[in-house]
Order: sequence, then structure tokens, then C-alpha cells
Amino acid sequence: MEVHEMRLHPQPFTRIREGTQVIESRLNEVVELIHAPTFRDLFAMRPLTEFGIEDGNFERVENMYQYYNKEDEAKYGVIGIKFKKLL
Repeated sequence: MEVHEMRLHPQPFTRIREGTQVIESRLNEVVELIHAPTFRDLFAMRPLTEFGIEDGNFERVENMYQYYNKEDEAKYGVIGIKFKKLL
């Protein structure tokens, strides 16, 4: 099981833990959601500089497997989240 750290106040945390809350609401700082079957596909869809990667450096793609395994990648697919800076 993957662990994802997220800051929550005690009440919503308790509701999520108990299963009575399955959706957490946040500010919409997202410009776009980019869906892809694999990390390699995701990184190939956009200029690598948008991911903070120097062009041609595909090492970062392989580094994604430090956090996620290929079985989950195949099962769920991947997503890129494009943010906008608020201030």
C-alpha cells in the first residue's frame, strides 16, 4: 500500500478514516489534468521542461518507480496535474 501525506484538520481526517467521507475538497489551483497509461507516456505528451526536467533527461521517468510500482501503474494509469501559481 502506498502512503500519501496530506494535511487535514482532525474532523475530516476522522471522517475519512471511518469511511464516512470519501471526497476531500480543495482550492482549484489546477489548470489541467493530463491522463496517460504510463509515466513514460505522460512525460512524452508534453515538453519535459513542463515537468521541471531538462530536455532529453528520461532518468526522472524511471525515478517515478521509487514511489510507484509498475503493477499499480498498469492498474490505475497515471495523471499529470498542471498547476497555476496563485500569487
